[in-house]
Amino acid sequence: MVLYGKVATKITKESIVSGPKAKRIGLQWPSKQEIVEPFFDKSSGYSLIKDQIRQFILTSKGERVMMPDFGTSLMNFVFEPFTSSLASLLANEIIEGMVKYIPNVRVSRVRFFQDDNIHGFGLPGIRVQVAVSPVKSSDIINIQVTI
Repeated sequence: MVLYGKVATKITKESIVSGPKAKRIGLQWPSKQEIVEPFFDKSSGYSLIKDQIRQFILTSKGERVMMPDFGTSLMNFVFEPFTSSLASLLANEIIEGMVKYIPNVRVSRVRFFQDDNIHGFGLPGIRVQVAVSPVKSSDIINIQVTI
């Protein structure tokens, strides 16, 4: 984990990951379209976790500056035949990436659905369902992302 260009110490990393939910605040993603104030929208709690996971899954690898392994390669497989071996490889990619970049959750399950009408009008797509639980909690959060 890197904070402002410096590698975080083990104690700092643990305090960020295991800190209380009320203190963990991040940017809301995607941001609201209304411009009320010149500030970014904030998010916390389960909403922050959902935003982090959506952002990770919808980002293609290599898209982020200075973070070439952030994101997934799901966009490369929208038009490919979706086999069980491909699904297991992509699930492992998602789990490993979330362990690295979203350490405040534990992944319980990753499922994929592919259809020619996920987006409607005959457009192909992949739907990803991820079940996670926050660290130090037994609650399960289900997130569904469509690519």
